[in-house]
Amino acid sequence: MSHFYNTILCKVNTVSYANGSTLLNMNVPWTGICFGNYILAKKSSAPDPNNRIFQHEYGHYLQSKRMGFAYLVRVGLPAIMSKGNHDEHPVEVDCNREGFLYFNEINPKFQNDSAYYDKKGWDFLYNPFPDTIGIKKKVGRNSFQYLNFQDSLDRKKVDSLKVKAKWFDYAGWIAFPAPAIIGVSNASRYNHSQVKPKEVQLNAADSSPAGTTK
Repeated sequence: MSHFYNTILCKVNTVSYANGSTLLNMNVPWTGICFGNYILAKKSSAPDPNNRIFQHEYGHYLQSKRMGFAYLVRVGLPAIMSKGNHDEHPVEVDCNREGFLYFNEINPKFQNDSAYYDKKGWDFLYNPFPDTIGIKKKVGRNSFQYLNFQDSLDRKKVDSLKVKAKWFDYAGWIAFPAPAIIGVSNASRYNHSQVKPKEVQLNAADSSPAGTTK
């Protein structure tokens, strides 16, 4: 697909290599899509952890690394076939979870909630989390759920949003067209469900800064 958009459609502006991924900045009307380590995204994307498009699409790259071949049927097809609010789809929320945790882990100074419009840190408005976790904050007329990576309670809650590949997501690749059937089936189940993170029972004493032990 990357070669098609580059050599046939001539839509590729630049190619960048960031954090193991290959980002193609392109002249396309859609936001972005990820295949393995290849991220194809529109012109406003950039290989910068502060870029909201790269944040989200890099999360898909991390999902792909974790799930391997199962990514296409557990994440790819369900995301393409999602109904309702796309941002609330379980695989999209898991994608934000992956990116949020990764960029905060590699850079302790990454998160910045004090000045939303400085375009630094995680973009909670564009790459949201469900209102069942975090703290609601308002920016003008908009509101979003803010998560504090330094708080272990918030980290455990965001971890509860993790989407895991099943054994049949891998086994289906033995025979075609099983992957397509499994992907459509996964999509159907997700479309009839809502993001319901597991309740994490913790005491106040369980909340501690990242990297500390008790």
